[in-house]
Parts: sequence; C-alpha cells; structure tokens
Amino acid sequence: LIVDDGSTKDRTAEIADEYEAQFPTIVRAIHKENGGHGSAVNTGIANATGLYFKVVDSDDWVKQDAYFKILDTLRELAGGGQALDMLISNFVYEKVGENRHKVMRYKHALPQNQMFTWNEVRHFHKGQYILMHSVIFRTKLLKECGYKATKPYKTLTQIDAKHDIEFFFLRPSDIPMYVGRGIIDAGITGIDFNAEAKSPAVKVLDLPYGASKMCAAVPNASPVQTLEDLKDATIATSFPNIVSGYYKKDMNFVVLEGAVEISVSLGVANAIVDVVETGTTLKQAGLRIVGEPLFRSNAALFCHPQKQDLEEVHTLIRRIEGKLVAKNYMMIEYDCPSEILDKACSLTPGLDAPTISKLHGRDWYAVKAMVPQDEANAIMDKLWDAGARSILLFAIKSARI
Repeated sequence: LIVDDGSTKDRTAEIADEYEAQFPTIVRAIHKENGGHGSAVNTGIANATGLYFKVVDSDDWVKQDAYFKILDTLRELAGGGQALDMLISNFVYEKVGENRHKVMRYKHALPQNQMFTWNEVRHFHKGQYILMHSVIFRTKLLKECGYKATKPYKTLTQIDAKHDIEFFFLRPSDIPMYVGRGIIDAGITGIDFNAEAKSPAVKVLDLPYGASKMCAAVPNASPVQTLEDLKDATIATSFPNIVSGYYKKDMNFVVLEGAVEISVSLGVANAIVDVVETGTTLKQAGLRIVGEPLFRSNAALFCHPQKQDLEEVHTLIRRIEGKLVAKNYMMIEYDCPSEILDKACSLTPGLDAPTISKLHGRDWYAVKAMVPQDEANAIMDKLWDAGARSILLFAIKSARI
C-alpha cells in the first residue's frame, strides 16, 4: 500500500499511481487529504488485507536481502500452529551525508530467532527501545485493538480523539519523573526505574512481562562471599539509589549507563550491581553472583498519587486487564449428557463457574466456560474422551472480569 497523505509539492501521487499501474496485483495507491503521520498509518491499517503490517516511511528504506529474510521468516511462522503477533528486528539509523550510522539491536533484551511471550522479555538498557522501524504486526491484532491515533510526523505523542486519550512514547527511565510530578496521569515502566528515580508515583497494576532481578557480582577470584562484604566496596551500577536503599547507607559508586560488567576489569570498581537474567554475560566477564538479588522488578502501570481515583485511570486499568485476560484465556463451548456433566465441569471450571443450559428435548446440557489458552486443546481432547460433543473453541478479543 502506498498512502499519499495529501502531497501537493512533489510527485508522490504521480509516482504512487505509476507503481500501481506497473504492478496492479501487488501495489495499491491510496490518495487522501493530509492528516499527519498517524492518519496515514491508520489509513494503511484500515485498507490492509495481508497477514502482517509494517510501516516504511518515505524517507526510509529496506535492504533487499534483509527484507527477503524477513519475508521468509514470516512465511515459515505463519504456517505454524501458534499465531505470531509481532516480529521484532534490528534496524539502522543512517544520516545520509552526515556519516552517522547506529544499529539498534536487542541481543540481551529479547530472545533471538524464536517465538516468545512478554514473560520472557528481559531488561532493556537505557539506550534500547522498540520503535516503528523494528516491528511488524499481525494485521488482525492492530484492527482488533480499536485505537486510532493521529500524530504529527515523527513526534513522540499520539492522540486517540475518540477516547480522549493522548499517548506519549518516552524512555522508561524518564516516565517515573513525568508521572510522579503529575505531568502525565499514568505510565508503564519498570518497578526498578520508579524506585531508582525515587518517584512518588504509585503502582496500580502489575504487568506480566519485563521480570528481572538485580544482583551483585564480583570477580571469580574475589574473597567476597556475602552481600554484607560489599558494604564498603566501590560498586559500579546504573541503580545507585536502589543499592543505597538496600544497604541503608551512603555507598561508593561508579554510576554507569550500561555495560556495567566491564567496569571491574577496567579497574574502576571492586564489584557491580546490575540487572541479571541468565548470568551468561557475567560469566563471560569473569564475574560471579554474590548472595540473593537485591531487588526484583517487572513492568507495571504507575499513576500519580492524586490521580488514582480518576475514572479515566480506572478505565485504562480495566482495558489493560481485559486484554491480558483475552491473551491468556479462550472460551470453550460443548454439549454433554447429564451423566458426565460433573466430570466435564471439573475439566472446565471457568474463572468462577461454568454457564450451563438444558438442551431442549434431551437429557443433555450446553456448557460454556473460559479455559487457559495453553491448555485449551488438551481440555478439548479430554472432553471428547469423556463423551462431550459439539466442542467449539473461541478466541476472546477483550474482557471485563
């Protein structure tokens, strides 16, 4: 899809029509009044018919070999049994004529070359972030979300006029300040970032991703054996306030933005405190973990203390909870004879209880219940073996529980 967002000062409309005429089976030109970057994206989403959707701005480009690799990956995954909602790839910032070149990678933050869920997302460093350039979405997922944004070109805000909401795309480490001062009503960030900023923002909803732990580590040959042994050490970390809070004293810190593990070998610190996932990076740097984690974190929705009772905040919480339920559960419906009703209901207890209706003219019942998504197919098999019939499984778009 080539979306011409009301261009009048160049040949955009003409070029789009030329491509459509040359490749009528795979290219479509769409002409609209100027509405800004978000409006053009929404027009693309509304007209998209493919399985997946990616935005490429008119001043961006894709490398042919990388593009073909992405397409091959999507074809392979689209044929599998598990739906891929989003594909994330690295991208490159290039400023033509300015000799600027930066590759954005997610090597330590995201699993590589495999399907994963938010539960497996690791800690993002301050310089890592996911932008439009790196993502390809499942088209149906975008349309089901129902949000429509109109945002000026390449700004960090989006406006959903229908729901009277404005979204801001900010660095996770900055969000506690904006929410804590009441500049923004609510924001999603890590519990560790909020604690490090000493923000008064309050947590109103835990989110099931971004789980991490903050651990201390020392060289393998170090005599240090316990966390207490480090109270007078020089520690390299990106989280000095959290470490000071753990020890309840002023500490000697070398504060770094990232790549903390290299600081010991460079001689600027005796130990480090950093976010740890598997510990592989520490082992490669010749370090070992000391004691239990100093701090545990995950992503969460935070709110300004004086805005917790806003109806808009409660609505946001319910909508997020609804999407989380929809992501983790499916609706199952089936018919079963009365003699196996209790057994069938024990397989499908639902969140509270299953919905049961008597079938007309037979000693059978219709049953409906929510079941965990990752157990749904096994439950269907057990119901069939028990004697249930007309077993149907439905996806849930959203919920209010």
